[in-house]
Amino acid sequence: MPIGLAAFEGDFKSIRRFAERDHANIVQWHTYDAPGGHYAAYLVPDVMVEDIRGFFRGLR
Repeated sequence: MPIGLAAFEGDFKSIRRFAERDHANIVQWHTYDAPGGHYAAYLVPDVMVEDIRGFFRGLR
């Protein structure tokens, strides 16, 4: 199953090598300086929507 990750300012900072160790199919990984943290869909919905669209666009 392909996985896409988006991290926003205020989120937990994950360590990519551990994520890649545990998840074999990370196809998208973006970090944003935009504030949002856990509430990115509410605070910066335009950025979040474009990230999700880009993920699915890449699966075609």
